[in-house]
Amino acid sequence: MSKKSTYLLLILLTIIIGTILYWFLCCNVCCTESMNTTEETTNTEESLKPTVKDPTSIPFRIMDALGKLSYTVDDNFNFNTSSASIADPIPVLVQDGVASVADYIKTNPNKKIAITGYYKSDEKNTSSYENLGIARAEAVKKYMVEKGVPAEIMETFGKLNDAMIPDQNGILYGPVKFDMETLNTESSADTTKMAICEEFRKKPLLIYFNIGQSTTGINTSQKEKLKAIASCLQTPNATVRIIGNTDNTGSDDLNNNLGQARANFGKNYLIKQGVSADKISTSSNGENSPVASNENAKGRAKNRRIEIIIK
Repeated sequence: MSKKSTYLLLILLTIIIGTILYWFLCCNVCCTESMNTTEETTNTEESLKPTVKDPTSIPFRIMDALGKLSYTVDDNFNFNTSSASIADPIPVLVQDGVASVADYIKTNPNKKIAITGYYKSDEKNTSSYENLGIARAEAVKKYMVEKGVPAEIMETFGKLNDAMIPDQNGILYGPVKFDMETLNTESSADTTKMAICEEFRKKPLLIYFNIGQSTTGINTSQKEKLKAIASCLQTPNATVRIIGNTDNTGSDDLNNNLGQARANFGKNYLIKQGVSADKISTSSNGENSPVASNENAKGRAKNRRIEIIIK
């Protein structure tokens, strides 16, 4: 090989070796930087993505702390965001729960159920109710009434709950809860008795008599009313006054005595119904307080009466 050829070969080898070293050293650094830049870009993009939170879910739970009802399932009544209508389908286990409540109330009528509907502050309320919570509670109440739960034992409420999170389709899972309480039966009974008393204060019970008679037959309607009066008189401050009246047939003395005898008839009947005698006062107006004309038989029949007045 000539000296010139050797020289050229050495130059070529130098170029080749230099190229290899450049690629090995420089490209390795560049690739590393490129990868780091790519990772940084990816991380930045990931950090800019919005955080997706899992939807909340409130279970269907209803129990009687003083009884034997205790029903809990993960499902519940569901609602679309800004909607007061129950989303279909209603889960089967929730349907079973409502049926259990209806059956339980049949044998435990002294219960009250509070239904609280939840709503979020960013929801739009297009219902006629004050807020979507009440509207949702009313929708659930309506469904339960259709399934046999008495409407009168249910009350509805609405409550703000911004902790709720809908799913990606805008469905809120279970924005409703139930609370059951036992009514004070004695207090409830007293309220009923007082209402009966008030009824007979406004409109006294009238019982009519035949001519010259101090006793009379009591029909079914009158028996029910006298029974109600006896119940009313079980309240502590209630008393009754019975006033006997006659038509103008006979003397004043006769009619006064007859009026008193009729009042005593009413008193004895109430005593037999369990009313204490000291709660009953009687008096006679005789023929002096007619409510109709004594000039005809029809009018005289209306005057032969006792008035039972709650005080």
